Amino acid sequence: MSRLVVGDRADLMAPQAVCFDVMGTLFDLSPLDRRLRDGGAAFGLEAWFGRTLHAATSMTLTGRFAPFPDLAERTLRSLLARTDGPEELTRHMLSALSKLDAYPDAEPALRRLAAAGLPLLAVTNGTEDNTRTLLARAGLDTFVHQVVATEQVEAYKPDRAVYRRAIDLAGAPAESVAFVAAHAWDILGARSAGLDATWVSRLERRWPLPGPEPAAAPDLASAASLLLGGQGTD
Repeated sequence: MSRLVVGDRADLMAPQAVCFDVMGTLFDLSPLDRRLRDGGAAFGLEAWFGRTLHAATSMTLTGRFAPFPDLAERTLRSLLARTDGPEELTRHMLSALSKLDAYPDAEPALRRLAAAGLPLLAVTNGTEDNTRTLLARAGLDTFVHQVVATEQVEAYKPDRAVYRRAIDLAGAPAESVAFVAAHAWDILGARSAGLDATWVSRLERRWPLPGPEPAAAPDLASAASLLLGGQGTD
């Protein structure tokens, strides 16, 4: 694909398909953090999800797989036990995973990309069923027709198998498939599989990993502009 150079970085023109991470990129996780703390937990969402992602990576690296809800439940129960938190909070938190709201800019960004004729895919460490529930609840299923979930390959992001599954479903060369995520580790995984990745910086603010930084946008609206040939902003 041809590129537009913005400063010292080359930004891709419109790709042939766009993949989006789900949790924290399309859907706002901040209510989970409040729910944890209001429920009596001595820790926040970052501790829970960080532990869950560590468990998922450990399982993948050792050739094992368990569905995301199972990992999330185990790690939450462990954290609550370590901090003398209320065990009954686990059920409420797991239920909340299917009731997240999309970021306000998710719908217009996806609508704009879909109107440009781009196939859109959701690529998630969660389950396909829960992801489709979230997309339908937010009205985003109108734009996102393909869901790439970990149970399809029995591995978790950032393992390359997940992104390669997305490339196969997109039906385009890897370098023509864009990937959008708000997590640096996810961007790293997508790039390792050959996708061109755009980092949404609203959560992490500063790129946290060594090496070349990806194209960045502060939100989904700016990411859509970048993908359609406009300039992104840090």
